[in-house]
Amino acid sequence: LLAGTGHVLASVLLGVALCTAITLAADMMGDLKTGYLVGSKPIKQQGIEILVVGFGPAISMLTVLLIASTNELGSVDVPAAQADALKSVIQGVQGGDLPYALYGMGGLMGVLLGIGGFAGLGVLVGLSVYLPFIYIATYGIGCVLSMFTTMAKGRRWTEEWGVPLAAGLIVGEAVPALIVNIVILGQG
Repeated sequence: LLAGTGHVLASVLLGVALCTAITLAADMMGDLKTGYLVGSKPIKQQGIEILVVGFGPAISMLTVLLIASTNELGSVDVPAAQADALKSVIQGVQGGDLPYALYGMGGLMGVLLGIGGFAGLGVLVGLSVYLPFIYIATYGIGCVLSMFTTMAKGRRWTEEWGVPLAAGLIVGEAVPALIVNIVILGQG
């Protein structure tokens, strides 16, 4: 749609809106299934869902626009490991020098790790190769804390207390960055 136009921000915003909308569609299917199981009326549920469905993509786009207004996308200030990985794949395909053998070996190793006793191990190993160490280390700390709380307090306690606490940590960590970007934008 915007290929070759040089409108990077517009392309990113379009991608953000699309990905958020797809995620919301999957979430709505889960909501409707849950509503059916608890006996709610689908028409009321669908009405509410349709009224609020636009908020997710709009808020996501505004957040990216805010970050892009105060920082250059793709700069050191806004690291994007997944985008860098995708960029290298696209450049490899366009340039014809894609290391197909390495992708094939990685895929085969992912299959072998996936059929082992620990589901998702291939993804974790792959992420640990290209994400900075600080992200992987903190992820590991979270996993260890979850294991210890499950052993000490039980799975139910960990799900009832640990999951909301973890969600708060994720949201809380993003809030200062948004506030700083708003202040920078306000100062011009």
